[in-house]
Amino acid sequence: MARGDLIGAAGLIGGVTTAEWTGENVIAGTVDLTGWSSVALPNLGDLGELGDTIGAVPFTAALDRERRLVDLSLGDEQQLPEVPTIWLRLGNFGRAETIEAPTYGEIVPMPEAMVAALDE
Repeated sequence: MARGDLIGAAGLIGGVTTAEWTGENVIAGTVDLTGWSSVALPNLGDLGELGDTIGAVPFTAALDRERRLVDLSLGDEQQLPEVPTIWLRLGNFGRAETIEAPTYGEIVPMPEAMVAALDE
């Protein structure tokens, strides 16, 4: 990545423990999040303190026709209430995107760990 791996994608991918095709363009399995950056999950604190739970978090990944990741969900709040479900959607590859500024009510403080990562 041009600016580094700010969300710890390498740790996430390296933590996949099981994976299987469940559809033409869908992969499901489990991932061990102990190696994932705490910057990516700032509200969970020390991931190691979650014990075995964090070592087998379910995920589902959907790919487009060109096999690019377009949807990712991590966690199952019914199965693992300690780990909130995280959704990631990617799209518009190679296209310019117009981004509107958030309204005042949509702005939340950025976790200090992310501020530090962006400052590097």
